[in-house]
Amino acid sequence: MARPRAILDKQGLADEVFRRLKTEPSGINRERLLAVSLGLNHSNKGLKEIADTVGRSRATIQIWFDL
Repeated sequence: MARPRAILDKQGLADEVFRRLKTEPSGINRERLLAVSLGLNHSNKGLKEIADTVGRSRATIQIWFDL
């Protein structure tokens, strides 16, 4: 059984993530921001779908979310 979804925006910085995503140049930071923004967006995408969109492994996305 999968673990329940954790609250991703514990610090209330979702607006900052979306704002930075618009101005961040290509690179690892933009990939992380994109993954987190997809997780924050209430589209019910799972880790696998987010990983496929960003081009990283599901485990990497989980690590980013945990951080």
